[in-house]
Amino acid sequence: TFINLFSVGKFGESEFWLSIIKIVALVVFSIVAFAICMGWAGETGEPIGTKILLGSGGFAPHGYWAIIMTMVIILVNFQGSEIIGLAAGECKDPAKSIPIAVRNVTWRIIALYIIPITLLISILPWDEATLTESVFAAALHRYGFDWLGYMFAFVILTAAISCSNSGLYGAGRALHGLSRHKMAPKFLGKLNHNGMPQNSIIVSICACWIIILLYTLDTSETAYTYLLAVSGFTGAMAWISICWSQYNFRKKMIAENRVSELKYKTPFFPYVTLFGIWVQVFCLIVIAFTDDLRSTLYAGVPMMVIPMIIFKLKQIRAHRAELIRNKTEL
Repeated sequence: TFINLFSVGKFGESEFWLSIIKIVALVVFSIVAFAICMGWAGETGEPIGTKILLGSGGFAPHGYWAIIMTMVIILVNFQGSEIIGLAAGECKDPAKSIPIAVRNVTWRIIALYIIPITLLISILPWDEATLTESVFAAALHRYGFDWLGYMFAFVILTAAISCSNSGLYGAGRALHGLSRHKMAPKFLGKLNHNGMPQNSIIVSICACWIIILLYTLDTSETAYTYLLAVSGFTGAMAWISICWSQYNFRKKMIAENRVSELKYKTPFFPYVTLFGIWVQVFCLIVIAFTDDLRSTLYAGVPMMVIPMIIFKLKQIRAHRAELIRNKTEL
């Protein structure tokens, strides 16, 4: 809350150090986990190979549909890179910095998601993973690296702060942008003396604290499950919109023979863009036809559709008022 209410420079500095902690921890884990796999470290002292990865029923002991279902539920965990677009407005030289950030996203996902997770499931049996502690910490405890496991408990805390930090940043800027385009109340578009959209940030923070209170009171964890799924739904809709906007923008640039002006060109256009759209649509279809997840649409769809209807009605009213004013002047 306090980090987001300071200047954007303080936010950037805090995110830098929080990210450094995460990156260093994941690099250390990857090195240690690889050494365990090769038999160079750990209490076993022998190469593990694929024994754990393919053991206990194989790579997908409950079938590949379980993997698909999990991907749908944790959609929200793979979202966040869209914050690059929101940050562009506060960059000194977005034409230079944004393309660099976009190009680095792919490599960072591979280095910080794919490699550590692959090594994790290679050293920790799936049936030993629980919700009582971090799976990274559990894997390290399993091979005698207790001190490293305790360190990861701290890293998880910093990662949670970083996630909340960037989430509030994105929510505040999105509300501010909507207000500037007359899609949200006018007071949300105001900036304070530091150039921060303070009202938008405060509204976002209040919403977060309400959810935290709800989650604290709900001992069944139903609120958490729904929040995770609804976040995935809204994120999927956002990414469908992003991909569709990019598709139309690029097609227009091609028609006007202006593609050479782009500082960054999406590779393999339009196939990557269309894949991005249809894979999100597939996830939404899975949600719609899954009993345990379908109810998230009951909350997600109204959250998306009702503001759109209100905006359209305001547009119609404004258009009618303009026509009446023009007639009066004539």
